[in-house]
Amino acid sequence: PHDRDAGWTYTNVPRRLTAVDYERARGWLIDRVRTREDVAAVFEYGSCGAPGLSDLDVIVVLSETPRPNIADYLGRAQWPAGFDAVLDGATLMIMSETDFPRILCWDDVELVQRWGRPLPVHPVEAAAARFTEGCRIVDWLPWHVSRLARLQQHRQLPLRRTTGLLHSLTYSLRRLDAVFGIRRPAWEAYSAQVQSLRQRWFADPEAGRSLCAGLVLEAHHVARQALEIFCREIAGTPEWYGADASGCFGRLLVPG
Repeated sequence: PHDRDAGWTYTNVPRRLTAVDYERARGWLIDRVRTREDVAAVFEYGSCGAPGLSDLDVIVVLSETPRPNIADYLGRAQWPAGFDAVLDGATLMIMSETDFPRILCWDDVELVQRWGRPLPVHPVEAAAARFTEGCRIVDWLPWHVSRLARLQQHRQLPLRRTTGLLHSLTYSLRRLDAVFGIRRPAWEAYSAQVQSLRQRWFADPEAGRSLCAGLVLEAHHVARQALEIFCREIAGTPEWYGADASGCFGRLLVPG
């Protein structure tokens, strides 16, 4: 609808960044940890395909006995403007050497090591892979539903972070298709709109803002539907969470 962006308050307006800005941010972090014996490695995951909209997903792996000041040393108060602009509120993930090898239990991420000594990464056992993916889905989809409902409730739209939220939902939809064969034409159309939004934002920011607001409403519908279908067709079967799973997760779908 022509008035779909009416009533929103807009914040967190994206500004143009380039691949050079992201490279400088990586360089600052590596220089920051290079002399620390209690930092084992720096990894990156995700992609930066839409500079100015994409954030930088970074993992800092600590030794088993980090020094007491490591939290302050890596804290947000120490970040230069360029690094903060690239992360834009994203989490600087911190893991221990003990936990890092099991990171694929959290997500099937593609890791790029930016600095440090080689560390093992243990694959998820084949017998557990499908169930692990199911656990991810029932973590991610309720999170999307609640975040999107909150945006609608408060009518405040942080634009750059919201485009990231919309994009992350497309990832969940791709995993539903790839692992469980669950797909819907409307979801594919939604994902195509998100991709178009990311590619064309800086060519017409005003149109992007309006489309972003409209896609929040669409994304909430898509996320709810995806969760309902997953609970009914997968999680509600005996080998998963049991026949009451659909009703259990359904209670998460109520806005507010």
